[in-house]
Formats: sequence, C-alpha cells, structure tokens
Amino acid sequence: MSESKKPIRIWICEDHANFAKQISRLIAGEDDLVCEKAFNHPDDLMAEFGYCAAPPDLLMLDLGLPGKDGLQVLREVKAKFPDQRIVILTPSKTANGSTAPSATGPPVTCSRLPIPMTSSPASATS
Repeated sequence: MSESKKPIRIWICEDHANFAKQISRLIAGEDDLVCEKAFNHPDDLMAEFGYCAAPPDLLMLDLGLPGKDGLQVLREVKAKFPDQRIVILTPSKTANGSTAPSATGPPVTCSRLPIPMTSSPASATS
C-alpha cells in the first residue's frame, strides 16, 4: 500500500467471538485493511453508528445476531447510511430459509465454511 493511500476501515458485527477474532486476524494481515471495531451485539453497533463521525468503509454483518435480526440491522444501517458497503456473514440460510438477503441488496455474501466471496447472492450456489 502506498503511504498516501488510507487503509479500508472495517467494522465487524458478529456474536461468535472466535469467528470475529479470526476475521480480525485475517484483516490485520493485510496492509490495506484495518479492523477498527468489532461488536458482538447489534445494539452496540447501532449505538456506534448513532454517534460516529465517519461510518466505516465496510461493515461485515452477521445475520444471526442476539436480540435483533441481522436483516433488520441491515435495513437500519442502510436507512441512515444508504451508501454503506456491507458484507453479510451467514452460515448458510437466513431465518426465513432464503440463502441470501437479495431484497435488501448487499453487494457480497460470505459463508462461514468455506468462505467463498461472490459478486451477487445468486452466484453463491455455483
């Protein structure tokens, strides 16, 4: 990374501490990425969004969160920050049985095991 280019700032909202720690370690190994904050509860994430001066460049968001559905969190974040980039973290299916939250329009989904990155939810099955 060049000295003039700032790293991509990432926040993680994931209630499984070991998985969140693994993601943070992977991010830390990249010169152009920085994990600024990690949250294990959606209320903490939303509180931070409420008073932060600048939202992250990327939010990595689990769907199966305690207290609030990840899709609801996604809607709330997008309502405040329509341009917020979000990567959805999900083991396989959402609470309603669909494989990806395409109606809410996240650009990328990321399955926990294995971790393929796809450009659209529809291509995740290939």
